[in-house]
Amino acid sequence: MFFRQISDFEENFKFLDRLNAIVFNVWKDNNAEAFKTQSMELLEMFYRNYIDEMRQKSNRMKTLEQEINELLDELRQIGQETQLLAVEP
Repeated sequence: MFFRQISDFEENFKFLDRLNAIVFNVWKDNNAEAFKTQSMELLEMFYRNYIDEMRQKSNRMKTLEQEINELLDELRQIGQETQLLAVEP
């Protein structure tokens, strides 16, 4: 689930990059350069940090989910063995 959202977020950021490329091809003055170097570079840095952090958290959550599923399987197996022992001691 989270990996899909991260991918969607990356696609949106790529789209923003393409839009900015169009804007910066037309907008040629000091304000454009200031916006590009101050605002856009800062936004990109925050974006990259966010994506990295979300990937790490998503990987950890996936690992935890696998561990939970393995423990549930083990618990089910113990429950079945307990039922068999109750029927045939």
